[in-house]
Amino acid sequence: MGEEVGAMEGSHASLLGLRELRFPNRRNDNHQNVVEMGEEEVEMGEEVVEMGEEVVEMGEEVGAMEGSHASLLGLRELRFPNRRNDNHQHFFSRLVEMGEEVVEMGEEEVEMGEEVVEMGEEVGAMEGSHASLLGLRELRFPNRRNDNHQHFFSRLVEMGEEVVEMGEEEVEMGEEVVEMGEEVVEMGEEVGAMEGSHASLLGLRELRFPNRRNDNHQYVVTSYHCRRPKIQEAHATIAIWDPKLARPNSDFSLSQIWIGAGSGSNVQTIEAGWQVYPRRTGTTRPQFFVFWTPNNYVTGTYDLDGEGWVGTHDTLYPGMSLPCSVYGSQLQQHELVLKIRREQNGDWSIFIGDSRIGYFPARIFNGGPLATHGANRVDWGGEIYDSSGSRGHHTLTQMGSGHFAQEGYGRASHIRNLYIRDSRRSRTLKQNKLVTSAPARNSYTYRFVQEITGLFFYYGGPGSN
Repeated sequence: MGEEVGAMEGSHASLLGLRELRFPNRRNDNHQNVVEMGEEEVEMGEEVVEMGEEVVEMGEEVGAMEGSHASLLGLRELRFPNRRNDNHQHFFSRLVEMGEEVVEMGEEEVEMGEEVVEMGEEVGAMEGSHASLLGLRELRFPNRRNDNHQHFFSRLVEMGEEVVEMGEEEVEMGEEVVEMGEEVVEMGEEVGAMEGSHASLLGLRELRFPNRRNDNHQYVVTSYHCRRPKIQEAHATIAIWDPKLARPNSDFSLSQIWIGAGSGSNVQTIEAGWQVYPRRTGTTRPQFFVFWTPNNYVTGTYDLDGEGWVGTHDTLYPGMSLPCSVYGSQLQQHELVLKIRREQNGDWSIFIGDSRIGYFPARIFNGGPLATHGANRVDWGGEIYDSSGSRGHHTLTQMGSGHFAQEGYGRASHIRNLYIRDSRRSRTLKQNKLVTSAPARNSYTYRFVQEITGLFFYYGGPGSN
């Protein structure tokens, strides 16, 4: 019998083969150890079964919550149209599936433990045995992966980290939903105040911001906004052109970045970009400008025309002439690289490239949101003023390069590097975070293109003819 057992060393003998051998006269020292180990396996298996059933129950309970928050999901679909709302259902389904796998694993562990107990009783006292529980399991279950437990626990940790990440995203989403709700309330109050109004969302936007009250302005603008005035910095890289004006003595055309805060008569803005405005500047060439208003354009000041701007640079300043891009050239495209940043003392600095060229002191905003907290809106785009009184729909005043956005790089005007920093983080904005408006689309259009260097916002046009 000893020779037979020796011959089985290293073999793939099943437990059935061992069971047919009997060692009635061998010492029983190891027998008790094997039995105890088998009983521990049974206990561990039962615990795993219990854990798996709890995971299943948790998954089913959380999955059942999916329908009960339908209103919030509806809001999320409105607020985040490009966010995949099936992630939660996928997670819950995977949680249930994983729980069922754990139950199955636990049941197998129970079965394994019971078989090890039986094996221990049959083997009895196998004198000098070197067989560990793992070795016996490998004899009995040669095709079972013994790393399943480690894999499961690693997966459980990984899944926990995914849940934490999802929770952080939910917190952010919740904050954005709160902001959206507060904006809806504010919008509802404004609509209520508009007697007999059937204003569209576009109409509300024009009422609220940039809200120049002269109907002869036309815009092509893409915007990012939030409920609270927490934006501390905004960037723009703007292609420079020299658009033609229908009435050079009174019209203007510009491209710029706006930052603003407040509502109604308390709208406050800081604006910077290039402008063709001969009535102000005495030239049809584009010039760099800055502008600010503390009271929704009741008053407002360009450059050094009044109180506000404090220059800090010798060669870069409002009113300087700028080089123009060449239509059709891929190489001769000139850009104005701008940054508007709120400092710790509340002042708003403006940079061209890496050079700080000046600032607007916080005090000029009279304790308003731009003085105390930050901006809640950033706009990028073009604007024209049509002095004919036709509300911009029948003017030949050009915006941007004077060509439609569909012509693309080197022909249409563009703005890129749409970047903001708020009180929590910095972000380069994607198209799904922006709201874009082009009311006179027969005259001025827009188009987004994801280029190698980032998102480009093309805009402008020739006006009407």
